Amino acid sequence: MRNLLNGMRSSANTVGIVVFGILFSATLYMCYLTYRLNLRNEQREVSLIVRNVNENMQRQLEFSRMAAFSMQQIIDEKGNIGQFDSLAAIIMQQSDYLDAVQLVPNGVITHVYPLEGNEVVIGYDILSDDAVNQEALRAIAKKSMYFAGPLELKQGGIGVVGRWPVFIKGKVWGFSAVIIRLDRLLQNAGIVNEPGSDYEFQFSKDDPNTGVEEFFLPDIDVVQMKDKAYEITELPEGDWRIYVLPTDKWRVYHSAIILLLSGGIMSFVIGLFVKRLIRSSAKLKETHLALKAQHEDIQNGIRNAKYLQQTVLHTLNDLQAVFPESFVIMRPRNVVSGDFYWSYKKGNMQFLAVVDCTGHGVSGALLSMIGLQFLNQLVVQEGETSPAVILQKMDRLVTKLLMKDSARPSTDGMDMILMRYDSKAKEVVYAGAQRPLYYSSLGSLSELPGNKFAIGGHELRKTTKKFTESTIGVTRGSMVYLTTDGYHSQFGGPSDRKLGRSRLRTLFENAVTLPIDRQFDQLNKEFDAWKGKVDQVDDILVVGVKL
Repeated sequence: MRNLLNGMRSSANTVGIVVFGILFSATLYMCYLTYRLNLRNEQREVSLIVRNVNENMQRQLEFSRMAAFSMQQIIDEKGNIGQFDSLAAIIMQQSDYLDAVQLVPNGVITHVYPLEGNEVVIGYDILSDDAVNQEALRAIAKKSMYFAGPLELKQGGIGVVGRWPVFIKGKVWGFSAVIIRLDRLLQNAGIVNEPGSDYEFQFSKDDPNTGVEEFFLPDIDVVQMKDKAYEITELPEGDWRIYVLPTDKWRVYHSAIILLLSGGIMSFVIGLFVKRLIRSSAKLKETHLALKAQHEDIQNGIRNAKYLQQTVLHTLNDLQAVFPESFVIMRPRNVVSGDFYWSYKKGNMQFLAVVDCTGHGVSGALLSMIGLQFLNQLVVQEGETSPAVILQKMDRLVTKLLMKDSARPSTDGMDMILMRYDSKAKEVVYAGAQRPLYYSSLGSLSELPGNKFAIGGHELRKTTKKFTESTIGVTRGSMVYLTTDGYHSQFGGPSDRKLGRSRLRTLFENAVTLPIDRQFDQLNKEFDAWKGKVDQVDDILVVGVKL
């Protein structure tokens, strides 16, 4: 018997390790998918930045080429210069890209517009100056416009000089040139390092005399920039390089790390549970002790899961930072909940979401953390502001995640109501997935329905789901209520029936004129009176906001 018990204990250890390994491997895979998704989003953002910078830079360079080419037209076949000031004034008035234009016969600057502030460059022979003549000679060799610099300008400051070589009867006459100060060039291209930005830039060029790469934007770690940056393709007009680097190099890992910690704990708890369950069958006494130990382990794990969930999900303080006059009634049916709320403020736009995930306890809690991650990704990271578009994109993300196994796709999903309040326009834009919006206007309460399908859920294979949004004007002091179905689904009362939507609306109507704290107390009291001694059937979440 002792050998049998020892064998069962050894088998239990093995099975527990195998279960933990399988679950933790699944967690690692989910973390990898989360990381890849975040990385793809970051690469998409960088690609957009790169495209905008390239387009802006090319716009400046193209205008510079057109300006230099136009200046060339006032030089006749004998090399005489026509109405320089008149043409230069027109060119300078057409755009704010340039700081000055020049004509440089035989490499000597003889004409510059505007003259004021640039007098010092008149008579400057660029071809005899070894510090700058290499790039001028390169323009001649290429027989096309080439931008020298950034370099120190004779008239002061740092800038770039675009030189168009002018040929008359096959011989070099000189140059038609434009001057752009470096700060103007970078500003117009969108290469600006601002505090709090998600990305930072560096601008560089190989020194034409030494071949050493020179960097022109201060306060940027050049070593880290070259090692970690996304690089924009070199601009051949000036042989420049532009680097883009995320300011927070760990940003793509944040959500994956949170998922790893929570998934690791839950995998450990479940593996330990399986191990204890197998070992408990050895004998009755050991069964009793093992069940007690496993119960403690599970409760500790769930408490840890609750702690992790609470550290990730939003709190009343987070909500009141966005909507100062607000309350939350949140009663999980188990220790952890599948219901959660989320809020975010960007300028004069304030977002609020109330979400009901499929299931209760640990399964609902896991889905709630995924839902929170997707909301942050779509609104905070990607900057999406349309409630309907946010729900549509969440539906695609949840569906893709839950249908990885096409043979046995999950039917889990989320009911959700999402609103955006514009404090400047005094309007609320909302969209709902099987959840309505309640709002008061001039003392009366209205219930506005959402779309009659969930995010993910039983409609996973439907391709025709289309979330819509509605806009309502509100007045100062209007109340808005967002709730999951737990409150009105509770059984109780004199006939042991569901409380129902009609009674819930009446409760809101009775409470809408009360102060926020009184509304909270009254709705809690009414729920307890209805529930009585009946078990709670679902997670409860009600959020009230005074606009």
